[in-house]
Amino acid sequence: SILSILNSHKIGHHYEYYVRWKDLPELENSWVSLSDLPVTTNELIERYHCRHPRAPRPHQLILNHSMPTPNIKPAETSPIPTSLDAMSQSTPSSILPISNSSSVPPSLSSTMPLTSNMPIPSSFSDHLCPNSPPTIHENPRSFYVPPSFTTTCTGHISRPPI
Repeated sequence: SILSILNSHKIGHHYEYYVRWKDLPELENSWVSLSDLPVTTNELIERYHCRHPRAPRPHQLILNHSMPTPNIKPAETSPIPTSLDAMSQSTPSSILPISNSSSVPPSLSSTMPLTSNMPIPSSFSDHLCPNSPPTIHENPRSFYVPPSFTTTCTGHISRPPI
């Protein structure tokens, strides 16, 4: 079990996190690929990135959907309801529900197609970092006042023309 995330880096298109294990000494800290981290570490990942905003961070969709889904026992899955049978002829099977919604969180169910305009699940919006104040852009040249004189490396004092 993971106690905390200490660091992150990106290698090619893959992200890895340096993790501290709960019941192991610090010498056992190790780099773990994002795809190998369980879904239960999403909150730790969010907290890490809030504390380290400049650390390499995967896109939110990757965080939500690339992690392995928990094993679902056959008893927990339910067949597709007959009310969807008519819809299944016109709807791609990739967006039809295949499991009971109470057994798998919405962020992990196969009812949501992977698209770029997918909303962030509410469980993650509670853990997002607060927005930074807006950056004020001023032209620093408008405040520049040239020095009254400068000294060259030979010791000569140079005065700008008036």
